[in-house]
Amino acid sequence: MSILKRNNYLKLIIIATGLYAIVMFCLQYIGKQALYNTYTPDFTTYIEAAKDLFYNGKVHTIRPIGIAAFVSTPLYFGASINALPTIIWVMQFCLWLLQIIIIYKMASILVKPNIAYIVAILFVINFSNMLHTTAILSETFCSFLLCCVAYFMVQFYIHKKNYLAYASILLCIAALVRPTFVYASVILSIVAIVYFIKHKHLLAINTCIIGLALLCMQCYKMQKQFGNFTVSYINKAALVSYLDVRAKQYKNNTTYTQEIAIVNTQLQNLTPSQFSNIALHDFKTQLQSNTFNLVRAYAYNLFENSTTGCSMAKDMRSQEALSIKVSSKIIRFISKMQNTIYSFCVLIFFPFWYYKFTKIISKELKNIFVALWLICFYTIMLSAFSFYQHDRFHIIIVPQVLVLIAIAWQSTLIAKPPTQKAS
Repeated sequence: MSILKRNNYLKLIIIATGLYAIVMFCLQYIGKQALYNTYTPDFTTYIEAAKDLFYNGKVHTIRPIGIAAFVSTPLYFGASINALPTIIWVMQFCLWLLQIIIIYKMASILVKPNIAYIVAILFVINFSNMLHTTAILSETFCSFLLCCVAYFMVQFYIHKKNYLAYASILLCIAALVRPTFVYASVILSIVAIVYFIKHKHLLAINTCIIGLALLCMQCYKMQKQFGNFTVSYINKAALVSYLDVRAKQYKNNTTYTQEIAIVNTQLQNLTPSQFSNIALHDFKTQLQSNTFNLVRAYAYNLFENSTTGCSMAKDMRSQEALSIKVSSKIIRFISKMQNTIYSFCVLIFFPFWYYKFTKIISKELKNIFVALWLICFYTIMLSAFSFYQHDRFHIIIVPQVLVLIAIAWQSTLIAKPPTQKAS
């Protein structure tokens, strides 16, 4: 059996690597990547964060120490700044392959091996996850961490032990990559600490405390440098630039470009601490006096982020080569369908399925289903604080969504509600 499993892993690696090479060839992406990274604003902030950490031991205003440490890792081994795009590409490709193995292993615990294999293959053909390995962004690393969190949650609900502590500290690290997960990581850590205190697992308690300590260390460094005890200012920037400005646009019947220009003029030359205070005050004001348009902006962002395709492929539409245009168009269409279906499952189908079929699944499977769904729901709902992100915020939960689909599929087929016999 162990040999068969190893063969399955090897097959998945070969299939994934082969498809990866085909996609890169069709998009002629290897030759374009350096140009893409050089002129992407997000790319520059990640490089700045890596340089601040490596050369000065300082934190960045919007990129926390987790992603800064990841991007700066090659520098500690003598790599140059110019070599980072290529090295990070290789690192993220390896994480992508490892994630495929973890997905298959996690799914194999919950469903039949053939269904688990399909789940892994479906992740392989999720082109957005694949293409994001080529750029210095947080999606690949964060997706890997969340996949590990999900795996340990599954192990915890089946075997108990210290797996919840591992999930807790990894989610804290994920929060230092994507600050969106700060609240979720703190909640999970507290729940885990209470659980392990009850069961007197000192090592597990210490593991959870280390995760919270990492968050506090980041917040302390931010307060020392910029004045606020916070993980990052990126959330405040998203409130102002994406949600508040969109709400003002609706209220004043103007364009987004007009409103963001006004905001940029008002906020320029402010310190990060001043910006944070104004952003929070502006959001509270909008919440009180412009509630309808704020909710409208949030709903618009949620719909857009849930129904758009690959954010990487869209940047290749202007290329002159016909093969690149065709390949890019196909990938955008497929990724749009994937994002729409997966988002629909999280927001509508999974809650409906759980309500309908909750009585036919075991307690352990029920807990696992809820835990994985909460990760997905939390991520999607908070993604609506930004817009024009395409599927960037949603692809980090694709593994969890696929495992949930597999659970629902198998459970429905195996344990259908009994039908009444005709008299």
